[in-house]
Amino acid sequence: MNRATSGQATESRTAQWFAILAPPLAWAAQQQLSYQWVPSACSTGATGWLHIVHAVALVIALAAGAVAWRERSRQPAPEPPAPARHQFTTLFGLFTSGLFSLVIVAQWLPLGFFGPC
Repeated sequence: MNRATSGQATESRTAQWFAILAPPLAWAAQQQLSYQWVPSACSTGATGWLHIVHAVALVIALAAGAVAWRERSRQPAPEPPAPARHQFTTLFGLFTSGLFSLVIVAQWLPLGFFGPC
């Protein structure tokens, strides 16, 4: 494997790990920040920050899905374990992106209908 191929493989692995780990981390951060900011949002009446937190988390989760989709369309390295690993990680990245995007939206909906206070 030459340097150019090695650099592309490292970049691809990093993108695959981003696609797998970013959605659950965005969801966890969104949930923690929402719970942390509810008392101040209720006392000041400014609930817009809570919507921004949910929107940013959703954008991160969907961006991870886009990265997984882009990586899925790339051709993996021709070594024997690479195609199977590549296919699994990109498919799992798409799955986690979709799942956590739905969870983020599901947690965002009550904020719009009922409010945090």
